[in-house]
Amino acid sequence: MKSKLVVERTGTPAARWEFRELRGVLSRLKGLLGTTNRAAPVALVGCSSIHTYGMRYRIDVAFVATDWTVLEVRRAVPPRTVVACRGAWLALERPHQRDDWLHKGEWVRIRRMKTVQEGGCNGTRK
Repeated sequence: MKSKLVVERTGTPAARWEFRELRGVLSRLKGLLGTTNRAAPVALVGCSSIHTYGMRYRIDVAFVATDWTVLEVRRAVPPRTVVACRGAWLALERPHQRDDWLHKGEWVRIRRMKTVQEGGCNGTRK
């Protein structure tokens, strides 16, 4: 069973993003590696640092604490970079975009949305 995390900004303006949830060490280490700048965003659970070695494009990253506060935000992180955030429990990554993104200090609501495995007959379940 694969799952997605839905991240919602609680302030104004409200916003909502969906992330592919990555929990295992190997899946977190890979993150967005080997993808294009049109890849689906990923949520690295239990992660307080990221790297962009091997990446071919810039990414946006936000680090979130266990109390759902956004601790740090970096936009357009270039390839061959390491970014860490003390106290983070979750790293949210997406290919760099110029549109709205999370902001340091804001509070987010996060919920899990389970999906059936690829090849399933009915797509997404809530």
